[in-house]
Amino acid sequence: AGSSESIERWTSGGRRMRFGSWGQDRIVRLVDRRAAGFEERAVHGAVRAASIGHLPGRLHHHTLPDLASYLPRLAEYARRGAADAVDAGRRGSVLAALIRAEWRFVREYLLRLGFLDGGRGLLVAILAAHGTFLKWALVADATRRSRRP
Repeated sequence: AGSSESIERWTSGGRRMRFGSWGQDRIVRLVDRRAAGFEERAVHGAVRAASIGHLPGRLHHHTLPDLASYLPRLAEYARRGAADAVDAGRRGSVLAALIRAEWRFVREYLLRLGFLDGGRGLLVAILAAHGTFLKWALVADATRRSRRP
């Protein structure tokens, strides 16, 4: 129903990320619309298909040309993701935001071997945790505001 290809994510200085979620990313490129659907999301919609094959080759994606240009995008993704979560009826707290951010760091840096990318892997894990914290802190804020009389 669909086919995907690997994405090679590159950071400033033209260095490829090999580990963490940025080093193991795939994107669906070809879809049989009769056998697949698309899930709309504010950030990174998703193809839903019973089976997805793999295309040869790699897509070079320069995700992090520099930190200054990435931070506003990260904040915008957090805002959109929080809006999706709130629209889906999700609730949050600052403690939950902190726990989710900590887990995201552990998953990115340790479990997905981000530490093998050195300082770049550490930076990506910290940015991922920061984005997760922002998203769920915004959900917590919306939860708090909805409880006011």
